Amino acid sequence: MSEPTMLYRPREAINPEAWNLPLDTIIVDATEVEDAKAEGWLEAADAVEAANVPKAAEPHVPAEPGPYDSLLDAPVADIVPLLIEMSADELVSLRAAEVTGKTRKGLLAEIDKAIEAKAA
Repeated sequence: MSEPTMLYRPREAINPEAWNLPLDTIIVDATEVEDAKAEGWLEAADAVEAANVPKAAEPHVPAEPGPYDSLLDAPVADIVPLLIEMSADELVSLRAAEVTGKTRKGLLAEIDKAIEAKAA
């Protein structure tokens, strides 16, 4: 005797009077698999796909650390003295990184002052 195979049917194709097993599942002998498939029964992987079950989400992979991440981990008091040494482009990039990170208003104000000073 061959190994039994469990087959599934999409719920919209079920005839409740036809089976005494759970309405969406049958177990058939390997010799009956093709006949059952011809009647609309599916193997497990195909049934999941037919039911549009969402696949597991990809695991979250953190973004590569940005050039200012370690600097922005420091307290505001440690960052402000460094702003004077930065170019306008670096300050704009630093500001963008802070906005997407902690968004400390005091630091953003100091970066804005430094950008204005570079523009003058």
